[in-house]
Amino acid sequence: MLAQIITVYRRIPGVVAALPLVMLLPLMGEGVQHIAEVWLGMFTPGDGLAAGRETTIRLSFGGLKALSVFASIILTARFLDRRPDRAPTTLRQWIVAMNRYDLTGVLVLIAVIAVPFAAHHGLNAFAVGKPLILMALILFADSVVVGTLAVSLGSVAFSLAEKASQAGDR
Repeated sequence: MLAQIITVYRRIPGVVAALPLVMLLPLMGEGVQHIAEVWLGMFTPGDGLAAGRETTIRLSFGGLKALSVFASIILTARFLDRRPDRAPTTLRQWIVAMNRYDLTGVLVLIAVIAVPFAAHHGLNAFAVGKPLILMALILFADSVVVGTLAVSLGSVAFSLAEKASQAGDR
C-alpha cells in the first residue's frame, strides 16, 4: 500500500508540468472562494462571518471550487491513461470502472487525501486574524494545497480505474 501512495505522489510533478491546467483550475477556484470569504469577513475574528457559517455567496463560490476540483481530477486521470483503446470515454464508463475498487484502493485514497486535507483546514484556521498580506500568502499556499489534492485524487482515480480494467481482463 505504501508503494501505491508513493506512486500517486510521484506522478504529480510530471502531470502538472505537462498539463498545468490541472493545478490552475482548483488553484483559481479556491482562490476566488478565498476572495469571497475575505470579503465576507470570514478571516476577521469576531467581526465577520464565522468560519463554518454559510451564505449564498460563499456556497456559490464553493460550488465553483468543487467543479474546478472535479474537472482537475478527471483531467488528471484522463492524462495519465494514455491507452486510447482501453480508456473509458464517457462519464458513465468512468463511474463503472471506479466502482470496481477494492479495500486497498479505498485505504490508499484515504491515506493520500489525509495530509493535504488536514493542511487545507489548518491553513484556513491559521489565516484568521493575520494581516492582509500574510493572510493572502497563507491562503495562496492553501490554494496550492487544494490543487495538489485535486491532482493526487486524479492520480488515485487513474490507479483505481487501471486496476479495475486489469481485473476486467481476467
